[in-house]
Amino acid sequence: MRLFPIIIVLFISLGSYSQNDSNIVLNFSDFMTIVKVNHPVSKQAELMPLSARADLLKAKGDFDPKLFSEIDAKEFNEKNYYFLSNSGLKVPTWFGVELKAGYEANRGEYLGNEHSTPASGLWYGGISVPLGKNLFIDERRKSLKQASLMVSNSYVERSLLYNDLILHASAAYWDWFKADQLQETSQSALKLADERFSAVKIGAELGEYAMIDTVEAKLLRDTRKIELQQASVNLVYYRSVLNTYLWLPDLVPLELADSTKPQQEVNFLISLPEVTVDSTLWIRKYAYKMDYLDLEERLKKEMLKPQVDLRYSPLLQPTSNDLFLPFSANNMKWGVTASFPLFLRKERGELQSVRLKQQDNQYEMEAKILELKNKLEATSFLITSLQTQIALQEDMIESYLLMRNAELQKFEIGESSLFLVNSREMKYIESRQKLIELKAKLEVAKAEFRWLSAEI
Repeated sequence: MRLFPIIIVLFISLGSYSQNDSNIVLNFSDFMTIVKVNHPVSKQAELMPLSARADLLKAKGDFDPKLFSEIDAKEFNEKNYYFLSNSGLKVPTWFGVELKAGYEANRGEYLGNEHSTPASGLWYGGISVPLGKNLFIDERRKSLKQASLMVSNSYVERSLLYNDLILHASAAYWDWFKADQLQETSQSALKLADERFSAVKIGAELGEYAMIDTVEAKLLRDTRKIELQQASVNLVYYRSVLNTYLWLPDLVPLELADSTKPQQEVNFLISLPEVTVDSTLWIRKYAYKMDYLDLEERLKKEMLKPQVDLRYSPLLQPTSNDLFLPFSANNMKWGVTASFPLFLRKERGELQSVRLKQQDNQYEMEAKILELKNKLEATSFLITSLQTQIALQEDMIESYLLMRNAELQKFEIGESSLFLVNSREMKYIESRQKLIELKAKLEVAKAEFRWLSAEI
């Protein structure tokens, strides 16, 4: 069940539980731990290397030795026309050579001379060698190398999927942080307005203030009530967005309790690491794709060669005294298969297609490099600018507070108006709200910088 105690137990088990009065504080680092460990996308990302390794195992299967047995017989009108039997073992090798060994035994009244064997049958061992096409690379070797590349690439894809999840989860957390802080600010502002309305109302009844001041104080209080309601609506919304990232290990979704709070402070004085764009995961993905296409190109170029396959099999006749007779070079089967398309249109078209894909990948990679460089520079500048703005905003808050307090003292001794007090106080509240927004914006910018630099 999605209950408050479950969340407490979860936070304690992860070492992320802290309490302030009746509030549970969910720190950003602890929240990200929950996301990385339990979110379905995290578990989905872990499947990528497993899937790639399964494909690699499948590609290796093309080189597995294979037992075979072939029997072909015909009987008609109580006559044994023929009985052909051929069994053995085929062993493909990495170098394109195929080894073959077996036993052949044929009989029958109408057996053709080419199938004729001694009564004891024939043992044979053979080899098939491509001398033209498929000599240096073939479909099996290409598929195996590509599958090996995909295993390495799967870790890059997994990290990029993590990267996207962390970016979106970070943005959700800091939106919740901003909404929570703004709601607290609205509560404080309403409390001030409510206290002032009560004080002005009492003062007006005693003749210390004009009755019109009570109207202005009431208008301000009602305005801040509306602002608090809107801030509360925003908080509920962003809390619900954050809930989509909270899961138990067994994929049970969680919901934050109403008393759960985000961390109250952020460290905005940070130094950004140097990022080499060419070594980021984004660019490594393109590099793996280029290696993949290079293998495709090698195979398509190999297809431009004529096919010339040589087969050779020595033959041995077993006897009752000796299972294997001495080998004789005169006892053998051999053959040659040769073919070559006259125009090579299919082969040339496939090669051109692969080369166009290589160019497309190169162009896309160059564009991505420039895009990352520009975005990293812009984000780095934004972070530096926000750090400066936050420092200035904190100074401005202190100044606005001093001016508000001074204006309030003047109002209490009759040397100022409620309008000026409210104006000073509004500037102070707006400056606090601006600081909250700047802090949240800074944390999102830091998350975007980590996302761009593909740091997990």
